[in-house]
Amino acid sequence: MCSVRKDRGKMAHRQRVKQLNALRKVATVLTVLLAVLLLGWVYVITHDPYVEARGEMLALLETEPEELEELPKPEELDYEGIQARVSGARGVWGPLIKPPPPAPPKPPDLSKEIQGLTVATVIGQVGSDVEVIIRDPKSGTQRYKKGDKLRNLTIKEFTSTGVVLERDGRTVELKW
Repeated sequence: MCSVRKDRGKMAHRQRVKQLNALRKVATVLTVLLAVLLLGWVYVITHDPYVEARGEMLALLETEPEELEELPKPEELDYEGIQARVSGARGVWGPLIKPPPPAPPKPPDLSKEIQGLTVATVIGQVGSDVEVIIRDPKSGTQRYKKGDKLRNLTIKEFTSTGVVLERDGRTVELKW
């Protein structure tokens, strides 16, 4: 039994020695790192790379400045003449300003197209297949239904107040 205790004691002692050696190594590494950092800080604080340049610039500031030459004053310019030449030059403004696009042609007034037309009679009910008799001084009295052409206008629909005519997406109403 005694030999077992001695072996355990030796093993515990070896383990403690190993741990102390590991701690010494860590402490050594940390000490070396701290020493390197301190030396680096001391070097940065004591070594200034701009000492020479600073000395040269201070010496230049202490010398007397040379006298500057006076520049001749520009002659008074004819601003109105320059403005007239520039604004009148077509080659200057042509590439800079695009001409406006031409104005679209005015669509014809559809209310003038239906002048003289009168609804004589409505055949059928509103909403169903309705036909109307329209008096036109140019072409006479005729029957029309939805989709028929009248003076280049298409009959689009019949409402409770009149006949809706259409051309090029624009509408006009011929009242009953």
